[in-house]
Amino acid sequence: MASTAWSNMGCGAYQSEFDCVSGIGQTAANAAFAGHWSTWITQSDITQMTSYGINTIRIPVGYWIREDIVYSSEHFPQGGLAYLQTLCGWASDAGLYIIIDLHGAPYAQQPDQPFTGQYAPTAEFYQASQYERALEFLEWMTNIIHTNTNYRNVGMLEIVNEPLQNAATQDASMLSSYYPNAFTRIRAAETAVGVAANNYLHIQMMGTAWGSGNPTQYLTNNYFAAYDNHRYLKWSTTPTNQASYIATSCTDDVSGGNWPIVVGEFSLSVPDAVQDTAAWATASQQAFYTNWFAAQVKSYETQLGWIFWSWKTDLGDYRWDYQAAVAAGVIPANLASLPAGVCVATPPAPAAGAWESGNGGAVQWQSACDWTAGDISNALSAGADCGTVCLGTASCTHFTWSTYNGGTCWLKSFSSNPSPVSNTNSGGICGYKS
Repeated sequence: MASTAWSNMGCGAYQSEFDCVSGIGQTAANAAFAGHWSTWITQSDITQMTSYGINTIRIPVGYWIREDIVYSSEHFPQGGLAYLQTLCGWASDAGLYIIIDLHGAPYAQQPDQPFTGQYAPTAEFYQASQYERALEFLEWMTNIIHTNTNYRNVGMLEIVNEPLQNAATQDASMLSSYYPNAFTRIRAAETAVGVAANNYLHIQMMGTAWGSGNPTQYLTNNYFAAYDNHRYLKWSTTPTNQASYIATSCTDDVSGGNWPIVVGEFSLSVPDAVQDTAAWATASQQAFYTNWFAAQVKSYETQLGWIFWSWKTDLGDYRWDYQAAVAAGVIPANLASLPAGVCVATPPAPAAGAWESGNGGAVQWQSACDWTAGDISNALSAGADCGTVCLGTASCTHFTWSTYNGGTCWLKSFSSNPSPVSNTNSGGICGYKS
């Protein structure tokens, strides 16, 4: 995600924080990471996020940010807590909601994954001694959040990012031991500093749909629980064509039966085998990527919301880079201007008529028909102008015109695929965005 920055820090030959610190030494690593932290995400980034309508950030951290629980045999950059405090202060001042995510767990929750900070050959997190270190981190982080004003907008604490999937033994241990104990220890830490129940942190776990079991299975009290899912069609079984990607995202149920879900990671990336082909090229397929982003956002906003992975990279590929996607015009700087009709399938025509193209193909319309329900607003207009009125309203997906009050355009919004009904009584016209 940031290979150039990583190389410039002197870490280019290494897979993870652990490996880099081991390789270049603690003193040099501390200086290199301090320089990176102070320049990679700055207050100007926070300002830019809010200008784009972003209201939430997710900050991934490693357990080693609590330095007194790091073993002498482990090697991680030091000094990260000061930067986390500064970052949370900027975000709180800007009014952003903050999720802090235990992204790297003790002894690694996934093997061969740089995001754990260790690139360990096996995942050794799933044992009592490492659960205990994670619990010590969580209660310590909880205390800081509630006692340091810089963290005042932190409302959610994720207790482990992306644990093993379909790993019965490890997942069962995590669900039966680590998750319930995390709730107990976090709530005890809050009680110790006098936090009222209505000001508790939301405790976030990967949801059932992630594939590491039902996180609520052993919980006796899931008050202020929240859930996470990460949705990357890049690594899914969805057929690799644009129509399938749009259709899948439009109807995606990411909840797995849990509520509330925040989709904590998604992107616009596609399988490596096709990402550089003409059909998926970033230069020529911008309209598709805009529509696919809109389709994903539509589904994820039926839950609690979403966070794009990531804000910034040095990949030169906006499919992983929100900032670059806005600069490329793929994600609008004003999210309210996302295309509204992406997930509305072309409706069937009534038996009595056929659709005609209008507004240069931007709408389809016909006479003597109506869409029932779905009203969002209306405006006086001529019949020929009703499609234009709909096109000028982001939330409008369908429209009906009638002779009421000298000519009224009724704007509609549907998330499904309604069939129009015949209406010959009011000079009716109905249509939809193409």
